[in-house]
Order: sequence, then C-alpha cells, then structure tokens
Amino acid sequence: MRKRFLSEMIRKPARARIGIAVLLMMSLPFVLVYCDSTTGPKKVPSYCEIQPLPVQGNTVQRVGSVYELRDAVQRANSNGGSMTIMMANGIYQLNSALYVNCDDLMIRSRSGNRESVIIRHQGMTGNKDNLVEVNGTNFTIADVTIGWVNGPALNLYHDSDDALVHNVRFVDASEFMIRIASSSGAPSRTERGTVEWCLFEYTAGEAPQAYTGGIIGHQAEGWIVHHNVFRGFKGPAGELAGYAILFWDESSNTIIEHNTIYNCDRGIGFGLGSTAGQHTGGMIRNNMVHTTMDVGIGLQSAVSASVYNNTVWVEAYFAAIEYRWASTQHASIINNLANAQILGREGATGVVETNVTNAELSWFVDPAVGDLCLADSIGAAVDLGQSLTEVELDFYCEERPKGSAYDIGADEY
Repeated sequence: MRKRFLSEMIRKPARARIGIAVLLMMSLPFVLVYCDSTTGPKKVPSYCEIQPLPVQGNTVQRVGSVYELRDAVQRANSNGGSMTIMMANGIYQLNSALYVNCDDLMIRSRSGNRESVIIRHQGMTGNKDNLVEVNGTNFTIADVTIGWVNGPALNLYHDSDDALVHNVRFVDASEFMIRIASSSGAPSRTERGTVEWCLFEYTAGEAPQAYTGGIIGHQAEGWIVHHNVFRGFKGPAGELAGYAILFWDESSNTIIEHNTIYNCDRGIGFGLGSTAGQHTGGMIRNNMVHTTMDVGIGLQSAVSASVYNNTVWVEAYFAAIEYRWASTQHASIINNLANAQILGREGATGVVETNVTNAELSWFVDPAVGDLCLADSIGAAVDLGQSLTEVELDFYCEERPKGSAYDIGADEY
C-alpha cells in the first residue's frame, strides 16, 4: 500500500528514492505528495522531473536593478534579441509594463530560486497595465516570481510562437495571469507554447473580481500545459471566476496534463459558449481537479477533444465533467474518476465509457488541498478502466501496468 503524507517544505523538486517521489511545485507553503509503491520501481521519465534550462541566444546579460533590467530588454529589442538576461536576487518594482519586442529572449534568475527574484507592479489596485508584454517568438521566462499587477501578469501577443514559461510563480494579477492574445480575422495562431512547473495563486484565497483565470488562450495552437498548480481562482462574494485553464476562441490541439487545481471556482475548459469553432482536437489527461462552485472539466463547442484518466471532485455543481452545445462533437471521455455526473447537454455528442461518478470523500487523501490520491485500493476504481496508449503514465509519471486494465482516475494505485 502506498504511504502518503503532506509536509511544508521549501520548493525544490527531488527524487527521494528509486520508488517514486513527486513534488507538486507550489512554492511556500506547498503540499508535498509522496506516493511510494511496494510493487517495485517504476519508470519516471525526465519529462516528469523539472530540468534546469540552458542559456538562450548569443549574449548573456547580468542585471541587478530595475534600470539594468529595462536597459537589457531595450538593447535586446534594438539588436534583434538573441539574449539571456540573468537576474540577481531581489525585488524589481516596475511602474509600467516591461515590453519585449524581439525574438529569442530569455529572462531568468541567476540562482534558479523563483522565490528570490520578484518582478512586480504596483499591486492589484494600481494603474491598469500588463506586467510583461511579449511580441516576439521563442520567448522564455523562468525561475522567477511575477505579479502584483492590475491586469495580466504575462501577455503574449498574437504570433508569439514557441514561448516557454518554466518554474514561474504567478501571484495576485487582477485579470488572467497568462493571456495568449488573439488577432481579429488573423489566419495564423500563437503556436507551440509550453507552461510547466509553475504555481498560479491568489494569496488571499480569492480574486478581487470574477473576470480572472490562470491561463486563457485565444487562437492558440499546440500548447502544452503540464505539471502546474492552480489555487485560489475564486470570484469575490460568490461571483463565478473564470477557469483555472481555458483555451478557446479558435484554439486547437492543446494538451493539459499532470496539473493540480484546487480551491478554484472552475477547473479546465476547452471552448466557451455555443459558437462553433471554439476548440478543435486536444487532450485533457492525468489532472487532479477540485472545484468549489462550477464544473471541473468543461467542453463547449469543442470538436474531437479527449478527456482521459482525470480525477475530479466538485463541491457545489451537478456535473464533474460536462460537454455542451451541438457544436461539441466527437468528444471522448474515458477512465475519469469523479464524485458527480458526466453530462452531455444541449445536443453535444461523444463517447463516454468506463468512468466512475459516485466517488466518496473517504476514497481520497484530501481533495481540499488538491490531494486526490486514492487513499486505499478502491474496488470501484482499481483495474476497471480501459488500457489507452495515450495514458500509459499516471499523474505521478508511474507506468501503468502492461497487459492489464488501468485504474480509473489520475492515480494508478
């Protein structure tokens, strides 16, 4: 039987032993979920372990002040980019947005400790602004904390392809913490971005307004969102906040996996509303989702989306997973473990197989802090799912057993 515990520790991923040790990157304080198995070691690929990044571009510039940071970004903009900006530990207080208008720029901390480098604005009641605005390809931001802004923390303009957001803590942005912008009538998309090993949070446990969310993607193609933690995306005074993760408005082929979402009004969404063409393709797999007001996973006007092996706990909504509107077609919803129904609405069509929708609180370690590990070998979930090539690894990147039925849900017990 697995042994599980929660502990308060400094953020740093580690591999505790050949068994399995998984850190959910949640900063201070954060939850360490440790799942050990007596059945022997299982494969943990490097994709499931945070990796240090190499420098990027032809020039490395070290900075230690707001003036030096702005000067380095401006020189990169003027000289066509191809630069890594290495930031010394400290607080960088901005009074206006940091504009990136070049390709191949990386902004990161020297120490690699995201708690030690803070890029902030004037707070959520300050001047309306973005914190970091990007209009260029191959932009990377890594190993820093950003936020305290009355607007988006990171705004990626249309066609800012190949962005990487790595090990960043997003804090207290009044709107969406990452916004992937659209361009009206544009035939192209913002392509191939990755958001990984990040923490998204409101420190007060709720947002100052309902118009907010963790990541919102417009006209986004081929994005990957994996191994992140989202908490506190709740509207004030019972207002419904946006999704922790939402890709819509002509987005396609998004992969959302290995994320932990808890204490949020809504979880993960492909598409929004009844207008056709909101989202095409894509997969939502191996996520642990806890919501307090609305749906855990929602498909709206989404075509050919796959929802596999997620664990969802909803507190105050009639459906854990729903697919809506006649423009939602060919949905595939398989092997999900939830405490509420999976519901097709307003003419949506799809395949719904081998899911469990009557989970009980005692089945899990602690949904309220995002720990939806199975607390025991639950007969209704273990070995009763379909074997799917798309989910051969579980939430913890443990291999699911070959030649036998998979468990239902994100955690392969």
